[in-house]
Amino acid sequence: MTQRIRRSLAYVLATLCVLLPAHAADKGGTIEPQADSVLKAMSDYLKNAKQFTFRSQVTYDQVRKSGQKITYGRIASVAIRRPNRLHAETAGDLQMDRIWYDGERFTMLDLRQNVYSTVEVPSTIDKALDFMVEKYGVVSPIADVVQSNPYPILVSNVNRGEYLGLHSVRGTRCHHLAFTQDTIDWQIWVEDSGTPAPRKIVITYKNVKSAPQFTAYLEQWDFSPNLSKNLFTFTPPAGALKTDMAPLMEAPKGK
Repeated sequence: MTQRIRRSLAYVLATLCVLLPAHAADKGGTIEPQADSVLKAMSDYLKNAKQFTFRSQVTYDQVRKSGQKITYGRIASVAIRRPNRLHAETAGDLQMDRIWYDGERFTMLDLRQNVYSTVEVPSTIDKALDFMVEKYGVVSPIADVVQSNPYPILVSNVNRGEYLGLHSVRGTRCHHLAFTQDTIDWQIWVEDSGTPAPRKIVITYKNVKSAPQFTAYLEQWDFSPNLSKNLFTFTPPAGALKTDMAPLMEAPKGK
């Protein structure tokens, strides 16, 4: 896989995002009870959803050498069917891509170049995304929404969490939570209703020059979508060129 295709794939997965790539077994830090309760309810709701779709509208900063922040954007439409189906279509300032996961293969298509790559992956969404990180270096914050159990991922590495009250996100009343970690601060707005879906996320990379931010609005949630079986099956478009996905270089033996 070319460097451009690998970069595009990383953009696609980050677009689906949603919070933190860190994984840890134990909850740490201090989280206020109400913040913890809201986050747990949200995570349980997502965990119990058999299938769902949503739309992600993202803006993110890239920092120049001068320290100037340039903001880019992208929009993704995402479909999930547990335990082993995923489809996403992304259009943004820097990329236009689609991905498919059918329980056996992970495929990424660069629409601008009409180039795609396909690799065999494990048979669940959790394991497939972990595989993409470990073998191909594709960091995937998407796991925080579509993992089978989001809660322990979200609270891992948290130093402090607090409840900030009920605030509006584009007209929807939400519980506003704020969390701190060693290298980032992040906020999440969770819908105050019987469907406690995440509606907005802001991440501040406080240890990076100029403290760039990532903001995602998560909208158009549907937890009973009518999903076609063919949605998760990749068919190469006319004239598309297939390329190999190059794994990360392995360290020499004995090192």
